[in-house]
Amino acid sequence: MPTYRARYVGIDGQTGLSVLQVTQALTDISETTPRKVSDGETIRVFAPERVSSDIPSQILVRIGKTDAKIAKTKARVEPDRVMLRGAKLSPNVLGGVACNQTGQTVGIVDEIEGTNAKLVTADAVRAAARRVLDRQSSVPRPLLGIRGEELDSGAKNWLLSVGWDDKQLEQLFEKQIGIVLKSVLPGTPAAFANLHPGDIIIRVDDKDVKGADEFSQMLRQAGTGEDVKFTVERPNVKSPFTLEVRLGGAFQPEFEWKFEMPDMPKMKIEGGLKNFGVEAVPLSTKSATQWGIQGVLVVSVEPDSAAGRGGLKEGDVIESIDGRIVGRGAWIYMYPFNKKEKHTFSVVRAKEKKQIVVEPMDD
Repeated sequence: MPTYRARYVGIDGQTGLSVLQVTQALTDISETTPRKVSDGETIRVFAPERVSSDIPSQILVRIGKTDAKIAKTKARVEPDRVMLRGAKLSPNVLGGVACNQTGQTVGIVDEIEGTNAKLVTADAVRAAARRVLDRQSSVPRPLLGIRGEELDSGAKNWLLSVGWDDKQLEQLFEKQIGIVLKSVLPGTPAAFANLHPGDIIIRVDDKDVKGADEFSQMLRQAGTGEDVKFTVERPNVKSPFTLEVRLGGAFQPEFEWKFEMPDMPKMKIEGGLKNFGVEAVPLSTKSATQWGIQGVLVVSVEPDSAAGRGGLKEGDVIESIDGRIVGRGAWIYMYPFNKKEKHTFSVVRAKEKKQIVVEPMDD
């Protein structure tokens, strides 16, 4: 079996995929464009599965096959997602590769709920790789900084409490478009643009917002650092008005609140763990539960960096920095750590907790 060397480049915040770049030329791999999938089509998911062993210290793994069918393509609002349904789908196939009957890759499993699975499509995987390779670093997903809900009559009492009147709401409910802002996170693009709880975003650029999924897709298509134009309805304001908002970036899930918002210019992202020569990714919920720890997994350490000299290694899990719990906080990727100061990392290595001191480095 051929072996290829690869280097870790970064994580794509939009899809959650990590990108590795093969460091040698490949001549035996070709890219084909898969045909569109259709509802009810049979799909096979290939993922590692554990095999029992008679030797206690030995772990055996084989590539298992799980059959499923296309359940819902959601092409209108989520063109980069495909839904599968199968009786044998389980969290064990997370990260598995889904192929159609002709052997073409359909996508990668990134979410499991009961007997349903969500795929990141092959096209979305290629787009994620392009984003990360173009920057040669991790790329955050677009961040607005709001918690919102689709506009429906169930929110009427709350809307009345923030200043809307019955006549205005009757007209809005009739149109059935818009996202109601329930909260706005301080220090985010939404706050800087002067959006308020109770505002209703009815249009992004020139397209009506017809649901929460569609709104999220519009932001994803715009991209981190891009300017978008919102058309907004506000209580006690007679006519809709427009606001220009420059989207920020985050590696956390939508509407995450424990987040410190930095400026996000359109350039290679610097700061955070990169200041120490470290690339890391958040532990998945499944891995954190299995290992009994919270933090980020170190996937790459530059040998001559501050972290490399301090003894940090690939495979370490960073639990805290200078006593500050890491968790899944995005601050670790963008916080401007001072390289001229000493920092203490609390890590887990081979099930043992260690303290690693990263000494200052001269520029």
